[in-house]
Amino acid sequence: MCAAALWAVAGCGGGSAQSAMEPAQEVQVSQAAQAARAGASPAMSVPRVAGAAAGTEQAKAITGTGTGASFSDDLDAFDANRWQAAQWNNGAPFLNGWHPGQIGFGGGAMQIRLEADLLGLTGLPAVSGEYRSWQSHGYGLYQARMKASNVPGTVSAFFTYTGPSDGTAHDEIDVEILGDDPTRLWINYWTDGVQHPTVVSLGFDASAAPHDYAFRWSAQRLQWFVDGVLVHEETGSRGPLPRVAGKIMLNHWGTVGAEPWSSSYVVAPATASVMVVERVDFTAEAAAPLAVSVGALSGSAWTDAKGWRAVATITVRDGAGAAVPGATVSGDFTLGGTGFTCTTGSAGLCSVTSAAINRLRTATTFTVRGIAGSGFSYDAARNAVTSVPIARP
Repeated sequence: MCAAALWAVAGCGGGSAQSAMEPAQEVQVSQAAQAARAGASPAMSVPRVAGAAAGTEQAKAITGTGTGASFSDDLDAFDANRWQAAQWNNGAPFLNGWHPGQIGFGGGAMQIRLEADLLGLTGLPAVSGEYRSWQSHGYGLYQARMKASNVPGTVSAFFTYTGPSDGTAHDEIDVEILGDDPTRLWINYWTDGVQHPTVVSLGFDASAAPHDYAFRWSAQRLQWFVDGVLVHEETGSRGPLPRVAGKIMLNHWGTVGAEPWSSSYVVAPATASVMVVERVDFTAEAAAPLAVSVGALSGSAWTDAKGWRAVATITVRDGAGAAVPGATVSGDFTLGGTGFTCTTGSAGLCSVTSAAINRLRTATTFTVRGIAGSGFSYDAARNAVTSVPIARP
């Protein structure tokens, strides 16, 4: 993948790796969930898209709109209109480079093969394949039916990614199974380069047979499912959820220097490894408005030839306390004019400056009247402050 559970890579297909490990939570799949897999009613049903034409609504993310509509791909053959086969190298901790020749189709499935690069296709010890969507996808349900590898030092991965190579912040949602222990599922989400890993004990060997892995992404939560059963949920309590639409990716790779997360892959004829994927589905879901409010409000002032001017600086945050870019704030001064607007930048800040105020007037007050923007809902009741008095300098 473009960034493993231990590493952030500066751009898919290149860049240097940086270790940035947050301790992973460990989750046991409940007995009820395991019973659901065996045939009892699941804790939560995850529907499969009926066909490629099912649902055409484009998904939206907060700082970008996904261009990819809903689809279902049984992976009977390479679809060049939807997918790209990577042909580049990521660098450590990836022991292999990517080459389209390592991706094959047959028997109703796609096979991604990791093995020694005997032909020198990548200039690295090993070669494998990465299958990625051309279009970015936003909020919705992502599903893959796959069989992982049990070869030590390998990673079988299904995830979304966007980052510096796409001109965006690094946002990512991961499903990974390590060959060292295919009875455990590594799930993770990255927001602006900060990760939040969790380990789920599956209760079965993911390399023994295909299983369904899925995640549902919305502005309010991230949920992961195994065979239709909810196994983990994040609501932003450990850090803001991803906001930027990303490409869907599947890859199979060998690690190097990633201990203790994974042993290093040993390149040898006997360690050739295959990841099998039978199906990939995406169901776009409309984004619920993100509740935003005033997180902070401050004032300052300066003099000019006509008197003095007041400056109000507004910080907009979401329900998890994260800064919200692209929000348009409107407000009025009691002295110095009304109907002012500004749009927040990447730090969630923007400022408005009043008209000239007579120097005989000693103060004014700025009041926020509203916050607007695509995908936003203004929740004034959650404002940390709504008005700020500003004194003459």
